[in-house]
Amino acid sequence: MIISFSDNIDNIKNSIYFDKNYNKIFAEYDESNFVVIKLIKNNKISFLPLLLHKIEDYYEAYSSYGYGGIVGDIDYLSEKDFEEIIEFCKSNKIIDIFIRNAPFLNNYKIIPDKFNFFNRITYTKVLNKYASFSDLKKDLNQKIRWSINYAIRNSLDVKIKKYDEINDYDLENFYNLYNKVMSFRQTSDYYYFSKYFFEKTFKTLKEKCDLFYIEKSNKFIAASLFMLDDDYVHYHFSALDRDYSKYQPMELLMSKAIYEYGNLGYKYLHLGGGLSLDASDGLSRFKRKLSDFESKFYISKIICDKDKYNYFRDHYDIRNNLFLIKDAKY
Repeated sequence: MIISFSDNIDNIKNSIYFDKNYNKIFAEYDESNFVVIKLIKNNKISFLPLLLHKIEDYYEAYSSYGYGGIVGDIDYLSEKDFEEIIEFCKSNKIIDIFIRNAPFLNNYKIIPDKFNFFNRITYTKVLNKYASFSDLKKDLNQKIRWSINYAIRNSLDVKIKKYDEINDYDLENFYNLYNKVMSFRQTSDYYYFSKYFFEKTFKTLKEKCDLFYIEKSNKFIAASLFMLDDDYVHYHFSALDRDYSKYQPMELLMSKAIYEYGNLGYKYLHLGGGLSLDASDGLSRFKRKLSDFESKFYISKIICDKDKYNYFRDHYDIRNNLFLIKDAKY
């Protein structure tokens, strides 16, 4: 197998999560560098996009926020193949690799089982074209239909903006609402994205990124940022003001997205996963009601330099044996 660094992922139809511009957004946010490892086996080519974060004179490699993994023509790599990848990484001072495989591609199957860990279920909605929004409602879960009708009776309406229509007012409202949700969930500092971060996301991804939102009393009460591939729409960032949840705004917003993107010819809406492995949390239940099928999300952990890996874990007093040193240290 031939292994090398590449400037980009070339000549492969792939998800936006593998796009150079998408990865550079998170490279800047993480103060990391975007790289692509190119793999050639039996005249088949695949790519592994990663971010490299420096720890002293060494690096950790990991998938950007969202999903990643190996994409291309290679459908399986053996443990022997991965020994070559590990040696390549070690020679380039990469001590470990953390991969968030894309469940909608099932690309965890390319990686030997010994490196994979089941993380959670994700949910997908099949999209179709409808003559009217009323026709779509007939095909939705009864509870979702009730929620939609209740939201409409309370005068809620979904607004949709493309990247070049989004103004500072929209950014400020989305930023405030999203971080309010992160505060309620008591997430780690990493997920408190700045207003600049969201602005950069829209400006960088351009036509591949839309904002759906609902206002009440001149404030955002629900909003979602969707990303677009050729066939897939991805439910990327989303936020709901719990003070207004009784009006069922998110059910209306998601149903409008299903309707709009289906009529534009997209085939699937990947909703992502919930908050827990057992899928018992409210977010999992909400996505399950909307979805048509489920996929398994696997993460992969590959240690390339065991001596350095163990040294840094001891040096920084890190006890978690699965996730990145970067995740624990910063």
